[in-house]
Amino acid sequence: MGNRVEKKVAIKKIKEWADNLEIDVDEDGFNDSIKKIVMAVVNNRIDFNSTDRTFSLQLMSPIDGIEIVTIREFKLEGLKSIQGIPEKEEFRASIASLSKVLDLPEEQLSQLGQKDISRINEIVAVFFG
Repeated sequence: MGNRVEKKVAIKKIKEWADNLEIDVDEDGFNDSIKKIVMAVVNNRIDFNSTDRTFSLQLMSPIDGIEIVTIREFKLEGLKSIQGIPEKEEFRASIASLSKVLDLPEEQLSQLGQKDISRINEIVAVFFG
């Protein structure tokens, strides 16, 4: 996705993305909530498309030849498929949720690295939560 940027430039980009998505960056906790994604933005592994309001993440551990995934807002139709999963099957519900926001089959998600999963979850929590 490109060369590194300075940390304060990365934070400025994140705040611009938040503004585009109508998120109050002055709200308590915002700066803490973005800490896990700042370095990925510094390293240009995360980008935002303001036209379709999606994020792109360059994976640290590509899966099946996929190097970049698109993260989109969870749609109500996806919620229907997850609602039927019992609470005790929280892991299965998490996988189903990831499948919906990434538009990837659940089988491929088992190959995602923990750092990639963490970044994806943070993007969803901060920008779509």
